[in-house]
Amino acid sequence: DGPPLKSFIFDVTDGETRMAQYAGQTLHAVRSVQAKFHGLNLHNRLGIIPPNKEFCTQLTYLLERELDVEFPGQFQLVDAATASCECTLSGRTSSKSHRQSITMDSIEEMDGMEWLIVICVGLDSAAGEGTSDLDFAEARSQLYRGVTRAHMMVVAVNEFISDGWLAFLTNVR
Repeated sequence: DGPPLKSFIFDVTDGETRMAQYAGQTLHAVRSVQAKFHGLNLHNRLGIIPPNKEFCTQLTYLLERELDVEFPGQFQLVDAATASCECTLSGRTSSKSHRQSITMDSIEEMDGMEWLIVICVGLDSAAGEGTSDLDFAEARSQLYRGVTRAHMMVVAVNEFISDGWLAFLTNVR
């Protein structure tokens, strides 16, 4: 057993950049969390974990725009250091901002932190040709570290990788 897992596994398509598709799917995951826990203030209760700083930087820019369109003035993305420093009472937002803080940072920066809900983004990797055993083991480690940051629910957002750790989820009903 463990925290419930919801997955958003998608095929990368032509027309949009790969990172734009990740931003769209991550937004879909945030919508899903809000629908499942209707009325729950997500301030400091939701963490979004991409694999590295470069991926995080690219995703942050696109996801902030998507969140502002979908939820005007409701959310702000903060890095792990900012989230660690922020102290609020009873889950209320800080007096500086009326926005709910969602923590988003690379997996390395999120070690030791936990949230009610975690969205793991792009943490899967393929086995086999072009991937060393060490890279595949690192992907498994990142997924494990991401999943274990959640108290209540984990959401996986990843492009479909046929030899990846999450490929089996396309057959789970």
